[in-house]
Amino acid sequence: MTRYVPLIQKPRTFNQEQLQPLQKLSLHIATYLNLIREQNHFYHEHELIDISPAVLLKWSNFRGFNLTYVSNNVEKLFGIPPLTLLERDMLFEDYIDESTLDNLSSYLLITAMVSPMVKRNFD
Repeated sequence: MTRYVPLIQKPRTFNQEQLQPLQKLSLHIATYLNLIREQNHFYHEHELIDISPAVLLKWSNFRGFNLTYVSNNVEKLFGIPPLTLLERDMLFEDYIDESTLDNLSSYLLITAMVSPMVKRNFD
């Protein structure tokens, strides 16, 4: 035999002490949902990069330039497995012709000094 609990017909009134945990919980849920939305957005951006003819490399400037992200299409386009670069078994610079390496280093340095977006990522 199933027992039914009657629904409360009148709205309840909460005092401030009762509302605080509910407000904290709703803030955590909202934060979590925003993080999920952001993660999905970045996932879709990375999918677009992975099917494009461009490779995304992200460096951080901590004791020199350290590679922190490599798009998966680096292997399809250049034959370099992403983990090889991320685990520092080989450096990206090792794959660049030595005659252009100085130009690349200069470009990265100038870009880091001039571009606020790149500069922010290197901090």
